[in-house]
Amino acid sequence: MNKFRLPLAIASLCLGFFLLAACGQDGGGPDETATASLIPATATSSATPTQTPEPSSTPAATVTLVPTSTHTLPPSPTPTATPTRIPRWCRQNMTPAPTLPAAQGILTVTYIDNGNLWIWREGEDPRALTGSGDLNFQTLSEDGQRVAFLRGLDDRQIELWVVDADGQNERRLVSAARFTAMIRKPNVEAVHPFGLRWVPRTHTLAFNSFPVYADPIDFVADDLWLAYADTGELRQLLPHGEGGEFVYSPDGKQIALLTPDRMDLINSDGRNRRPNTIPGYHAVGMGEFLFYPQPAWAADSRSLKVGVPVAEDVRDPHPLIEIWEVTLLGFEAQKLTTLEGLPPSLVYSPDRSRVAYWRWPDLEGDNPVLHLAQVDGVNREDAPYWRGPQTDFLSWAPDSQKFTFWEARRDRILLGGICQEPAPLADYSSSTGMSRWVDSRQTLFVSGTDGAWVLRRVSIGQKSEPLVTLGDSSEFEFVLVPAATPTP
Repeated sequence: MNKFRLPLAIASLCLGFFLLAACGQDGGGPDETATASLIPATATSSATPTQTPEPSSTPAATVTLVPTSTHTLPPSPTPTATPTRIPRWCRQNMTPAPTLPAAQGILTVTYIDNGNLWIWREGEDPRALTGSGDLNFQTLSEDGQRVAFLRGLDDRQIELWVVDADGQNERRLVSAARFTAMIRKPNVEAVHPFGLRWVPRTHTLAFNSFPVYADPIDFVADDLWLAYADTGELRQLLPHGEGGEFVYSPDGKQIALLTPDRMDLINSDGRNRRPNTIPGYHAVGMGEFLFYPQPAWAADSRSLKVGVPVAEDVRDPHPLIEIWEVTLLGFEAQKLTTLEGLPPSLVYSPDRSRVAYWRWPDLEGDNPVLHLAQVDGVNREDAPYWRGPQTDFLSWAPDSQKFTFWEARRDRILLGGICQEPAPLADYSSSTGMSRWVDSRQTLFVSGTDGAWVLRRVSIGQKSEPLVTLGDSSEFEFVLVPAATPTP
C-alpha cells in the first residue's frame, strides 16, 4: 500500500495553499488592464550587476503597454526589493529568438456542461455529443478524433466511455463491474481510473486503478492498465507492484514509472525495464499526500529531465532540488545543477533549457519569489523574477521565451518573459487562473463566474475575443485538427 498519490491538477491546488491566500472573486467583466507589446530587453553585455538584499522582482527590460480600455490600471504591488542586475542569458545573447510559425489547423474544444459532453470547432456552433447528464470527466485525443469520458452511475460507481468527435459510435469501454474486479480486496466498494490520459499518437487510454473503500482508506495501486478505444480491448500492462504513476515519452514508445522511492523506465510494451534511473529519486510529503516529481521528456523522446528534492518533506525551510538528465542512448544519468525552491512548483520550459519555480523566503508569510533558472548548457544561472502574494505560475509558451502567471487577488493573468518585465495579458479578468497556449502568439483563458464560464482567446498585443460559453465547468480540452483537403 502506498500513500495517496497527488495528480498534477490537485498538486497545483495544494500548492496554492502555500502560494495563495484566500481571495474574493468578482466576476469576469472587463478588467482595468492593458495588453503587452513585446520588445526585447535593452541591456548590453557591459552592464554591471548590482546586488540588493533578497532580490524579488523582474530582470530589467523594456515593455510597451498598449491600453485596451479607458479605465485606469490599478497600481501593481510594490516588491520588497528590486534586482537591477540582468541575467547573463539576456546580456550574452541579444539576438532575438527565432519566431515559431503560427499553429495550423482548426481549433477544436471539448468541455462538459450540465453533465453532457460538448464540442466546439472554430467557425461552427457548439454541439452536444451526449445527453445523459451524468458525465464528470472528459479527455480529447491529440488528433481530435476521439473523446473519452467518465459516466457516474451513482456516488461510487463509474464507467469509462468513448465517442467519436462527430458524435457517432458512442460506446462503453470499461463497465463499473469490470473496474471493481480489478482489485479484489475486502471493503472495496468500487474502483476508479486514476491519471486517465491518452497514450501519445494513439487511441489508447492509460490509467492506474484506484480502489474506493467503505472506510476512508486512500491509495493508488502501482499498476498500469490500457483501454483501446478503437477495439474495446482492456489490458493490464503491469500488475500491482510493478507499475506506478506514468509519464509517456512524446512518441509514445517509452514510459517513466514513478513510485515513492524510485523512477524506472520501460518500453511502452512493458519490456526492457531499467530500474532506479535517477539516483535518490523519491516523492515528497504534502500532509496526507505524496507528490511525485515529474520528468520532462525532450521533444525527440531521447532524454528526460527531472528535479529531485533532497528533503522528503515539502515544508523543509530550505528545500533543495537536484536537476538530473537521463539520455536513453547509453543510458547515462547526469546531475546538472541544484536549486533552492518548492519542489511541486518546478515547471520546465518546452525546450527544457530553463525552469520556473517558487522560492519561499518565509514559510510563515505570503511573499513567495518566482525564479527563472537556466539549467542547460554551460552558462547556468538562477534569477529572481517576481515577488508578490497570491500568485501562481501557469504555463510556458511554445517558444520557451514567454510565460503566463496568475495574480489571484486581482483576478488577472500576467504575461512574463525571460528578458522582459511582466504586463497584463488580457483585457478581461480570470478568476480561474488557467492559461493554455495555442502557439507562441496566442493563448486561451477562462473568464466569468460559476455557471457562466466563457472561453476566450487573446493574441499578444490585441484585445481578447470570446470563443464559446463553457457553462457550469471551467475545464476544457483543445487540439488543432488539420483542415480536410478538398476532394478534386
